[in-house]
Amino acid sequence: MKLLLTGVDDSNVVSASAEPEVDNASQIAFIDELIADLGHEISDAGHDENELSSQLEKLEESIGVGRERLEMVQRKLDERVSARRQVFEEREAIEGRLSEIGELLARFALLKEHYQVDLERLTAIRESGSMFAYVEAVACPLCGAAPNDQHVDETCDDVESIVQAATAEMGKIERLVVELNGTVGELETEREELSGQHSTKAQEFEQLELEIRETVSPEVSEVSLGPSSPSSLKNVPAPRRLLKCSAPFKSWKPANSRL
Repeated sequence: MKLLLTGVDDSNVVSASAEPEVDNASQIAFIDELIADLGHEISDAGHDENELSSQLEKLEESIGVGRERLEMVQRKLDERVSARRQVFEEREAIEGRLSEIGELLARFALLKEHYQVDLERLTAIRESGSMFAYVEAVACPLCGAAPNDQHVDETCDDVESIVQAATAEMGKIERLVVELNGTVGELETEREELSGQHSTKAQEFEQLELEIRETVSPEVSEVSLGPSSPSSLKNVPAPRRLLKCSAPFKSWKPANSRL
């Protein structure tokens, strides 16, 4: 259409070219040369490639067996550590309860002392009131007034009522003391049971600690540092050519690579 209207075609238009292709032939040749040099070094060292491949397979198999053993021992160690943590937490809870019981018993002992003091005071009031209630009324030695003319009720409370109130209060306190003794007895029983449980948990903790320190941990160290461990491969010497060219080879990357 442009040619019909303007008489000019698009023959001079240059199409946009795609990205230039990178020639990797030299890089491939370098890798081939590296592989050939490594093969020569292996041959010069007196090693057979098949033998080395067989040894590598045996090493990988041994590493796999060692890894499985390490995982098994690690699981055993984790179980022991978890059990030790649980026993430790249970022992801490028992110690906390024992401390709480000790504080309660100390407070209840002080409360019982107060109850005892109140009982002694009320007993004295009851005995004194009983003595006044049974004293024979006589004429006043100061003024000579007869018993009926002394007006004692106007200046003194009813002694009999005071005695009855003191007796009732003593009964109430005595009931509280009985309840307090029952509570103290239950706490002492619980403390005795918890003390036994605490001793048992302490023994369990020491046993688990001993197993971890003398049995499981050495097994983990032995497997981790044993001959089948991957760390032992660090002692296997690599060909000199590979050591010299490994750094440039790792840093090289094709230009069109997307990795």
